[in-house]
Amino acid sequence: MAKKRNRYREMERFMTYFLAGDGVVFLLFLLASGLGVTWLKVITALLCIGVSALGIGYLYLSGELLRPRSRWMTVGFAAVLVCLLFSLILRYPSPDPAAGKKPGTSQTGDQQTGNQQTDGQTGGQQDQSTDGDQQQDQSTDGQQGDQQNTGDASGGTTAGQQSNPSDGTGDSSGQSAQQ
Repeated sequence: MAKKRNRYREMERFMTYFLAGDGVVFLLFLLASGLGVTWLKVITALLCIGVSALGIGYLYLSGELLRPRSRWMTVGFAAVLVCLLFSLILRYPSPDPAAGKKPGTSQTGDQQTGNQQTDGQTGGQQDQSTDGDQQQDQSTDGQQGDQQNTGDASGGTTAGQQSNPSDGTGDSSGQSAQQ
């Protein structure tokens, strides 16, 4: 009878190591899934399912599956297997697809490109209006300098700006030619 008791303790110690290893692999699966490392997620999921299934299969073949003294081993392997399967079915945890994006932007690539183009057009229009305001300021300064210096070029204006001082909202091609 003592030999049979030692064999159970040996199996109990062996299954404890397997159950602890299975738990560590499951935690590694959760970490890989949360970070979005797909290849590690697949490997750890397969390893975790395999170890849990082998543990339950071994308990069944040895006749210890339904015995009260071995119930903690059965429940441990079954719990890890059920948690892993629910995690795979519900896709939890998984990385947030909108993580790292600016608030208010869409998640699809086509819509993001459209937002960037719209932002670029708005920025260009703002630059044009700013350039027009600066041109109007320069032409006003130039007129004052011309009145004071009587035709001296130190006023900082060109002939194009002097001829049209009231037009500060010209198109960008006229602005670049004048500057």
